[in-house]
Amino acid sequence: MIPNKQELLQNLLHSNENHCLEFKTNNNNPERIGKYISALSNMAVIDNVEYGYLVYGIDDKTHAIVGTNIDLHKDKVGNATLEFWLNSLLFPKGVFDFDDLLVDNKRVVIIQIKKAVSSTTTFSGDEYGRVNESLVSLSTQPQLRKDLWEKILFSVRENDVALASVPPLELEKYIDIRKYYSLLKQSYPLSFEEITTRLVGEGFVKKRDDGRLDITILGALCIATSFSCFPSLGNKGIEIIKYSTSSRASSTNIPIKFDSGYLFCFEPIINTVINLMGAKEVVERGVRMRQEPIPALIVREMVGNAMIHQNISPNSGKILIEC
Repeated sequence: MIPNKQELLQNLLHSNENHCLEFKTNNNNPERIGKYISALSNMAVIDNVEYGYLVYGIDDKTHAIVGTNIDLHKDKVGNATLEFWLNSLLFPKGVFDFDDLLVDNKRVVIIQIKKAVSSTTTFSGDEYGRVNESLVSLSTQPQLRKDLWEKILFSVRENDVALASVPPLELEKYIDIRKYYSLLKQSYPLSFEEITTRLVGEGFVKKRDDGRLDITILGALCIATSFSCFPSLGNKGIEIIKYSTSSRASSTNIPIKFDSGYLFCFEPIINTVINLMGAKEVVERGVRMRQEPIPALIVREMVGNAMIHQNISPNSGKILIEC
């Protein structure tokens, strides 16, 4: 099922066909559908978008809604449903979702296709893409295939989506925008459009075709209200534990946990580490001074490197600071 399919359709109808959007009326060739899904998934990587769309029931010239009889649930290829047959030949499986809706009693089917991740999306073992509006095998387009693989292998993972399809009015449940502006010592904008433009520019969110927003991994890591709001980042909070001896078995202390975005908890983490290591105030020649067992600059460098160079894949470990 596709959320907000009515809004999504309206936004797609106001877009021109491109590498990642194809309008069709009907299609009696299942293999052609599979090739298009492969191509749109791969081209979404090239165009830096999260999804490609194959929409049936739309005239590709006028964008008029004409209806379609394609039905992925009921149409058969041999003894298998079209949906099952496509998934059996696509790699990876589950790369597409679909939904249908009625507009003026005319049936429209939207196939939403995820961008390729980790490897290209193939159909029946072959990779497909698009050149202008033409569907092509990537075996005939070596430069396009090279560009695609480079983007997949060397893409910045921080741009991946941590939480998808967030209604704009619910955005502040997940990322602390007011605290972010306060940290920048800037006044909170009156226009939400200005806020969105800023967040998109920083790489914290992405605009969707249905009017909702996707929060990126970068946005969550930097300004999350709580990492527990993000299924793939629940273990990305930072813990600090103090040992009473050089043995890890010596501590009965409960770890101190920091669960908000790194922009907000960075300074508190530095202060906590220095205090746990024995920082104290001393008076020298009548002047009260803070004596630190290790320079704050070194702690900042250590914690900053741990944040920046960590593995951000969903099953990777947390950052643990031991004192």
